[in-house]
Amino acid sequence: MEGSKIKTKEFQSSWGHLPYDLLRHIFVLLPAEDLLRSVSFICRYWRSVTGVVLFWKDNETLDFTPLNIFFKQHSDHGLELDQHLSQALESVMNWETIQHRRRCIKNIIFAPFMHLKHTHLALIAQRSRKLKTLMLPDSYDINVKELTGIIQNWRKLEELSIGPLDHCYTDRLFRKLGTYCKNLTKLHLFGSFSTKRRFLLDESNAWIIAGNLVQLRVFNIDDANLCKSGVWILLSECTNLMELNLKLCSGIVDPPISFFILIPTLKYLEDPISVEIKRVKTNHCRKLWSVDSSSSSFHHHDDGRITTFSTDELVNQLWSGYVIEYDLPVPF
Repeated sequence: MEGSKIKTKEFQSSWGHLPYDLLRHIFVLLPAEDLLRSVSFICRYWRSVTGVVLFWKDNETLDFTPLNIFFKQHSDHGLELDQHLSQALESVMNWETIQHRRRCIKNIIFAPFMHLKHTHLALIAQRSRKLKTLMLPDSYDINVKELTGIIQNWRKLEELSIGPLDHCYTDRLFRKLGTYCKNLTKLHLFGSFSTKRRFLLDESNAWIIAGNLVQLRVFNIDDANLCKSGVWILLSECTNLMELNLKLCSGIVDPPISFFILIPTLKYLEDPISVEIKRVKTNHCRKLWSVDSSSSSFHHHDDGRITTFSTDELVNQLWSGYVIEYDLPVPF
């Protein structure tokens, strides 16, 4: 009888000490929400394996988009969401997991509505000094001052997708990127319907971008306010720029410059600007561009030949539509 008990004990396996590969194969079969809400709380080891199953796409890429469904379903529990995100980051990005599996974090992808905070991003920065790609399409809870303090950790950064940002401080971001991220070739700025959070591409920002992001080749801008002069400066002065992609942006025609008018107005193009601009060639120091746009203002050859535009021609075409006016608050 005693021998039978010992034998049974020997063959019993502790769930907390199952082989890593076996646990991983089991967890792959479970729904993401079960892994997040139940399995990951069993023990630290299980939480670590859960993180690998859900978020590590390969040895260089962390993709946190599986959290998106979970966050949408529980968006009213702010503290709970913050705790889940912190636990997910800590378990996935601990040194033991990274070193044991010979991982090196070079790409990180987040989804919208995750409410990432400065503390989360700081933790990420400590573990990802060789980061090359960061996709952060929802940075409402991170101000530019906090962000610029973190960016200096990512000196190998090549691609950044971020926003929306407070437009009053975006100049600081561009300068910091130019100082610390000298390999940055692709930038994507997400906008917002909020006036305060809507990026403004005016002359000042355009000159700062051209002067600091000298390696920039692809620039994507969504839901932003564009000044004609700002777009012209980008196309003319960004030496290495090959693509400028604008999506649902508002073209400002005549910015208000006088505060002595009783009811000042702001003039916009009636139709939003959505266009893909690609550099075709440089002809005698003169840049030529092709355009992929549904706008009828751009003429395309019927025989399939690419229509090219000079910078002046292109910008004038973009601002050739109907204009509408909005009343602004009286500045008292």
